[in-house]
Amino acid sequence: MFSSMAYTALLQKGSYEDATLLPAYDVIKMATINGAKALNVENKIGSIEEGKQADLIIIDLETTMTEPINDVFSNIVYNVKPNNVMTTIINGNIVMEDRKIKGIKEEEIYKKCNSIIRRLT
Repeated sequence: MFSSMAYTALLQKGSYEDATLLPAYDVIKMATINGAKALNVENKIGSIEEGKQADLIIIDLETTMTEPINDVFSNIVYNVKPNNVMTTIINGNIVMEDRKIKGIKEEEIYKKCNSIIRRLT
């Protein structure tokens, strides 16, 4: 999702040779509330409001790739990568905390994935 947001903004800026087109804030709105509006589900998702499904992420912005923070929206769109996600909350339930998936043994997942890859190759 992060790289899709960056590509979206950069393609517009490059195509029209105008660095002011599609500000990072607008890109984040496209990925959240405006995406929900496009799917006609903005009454259920897309913003943090009482009664809506709560899918949230907590991002670590204190890294060499994200410091200094001049504009948090630009930082999220252009600099944040998946490994910056520390916690994931889906419909109000914490499914990953401190970069550890809850209720799942990662070693077992790695073994199963490697087994599948060996079968396929």
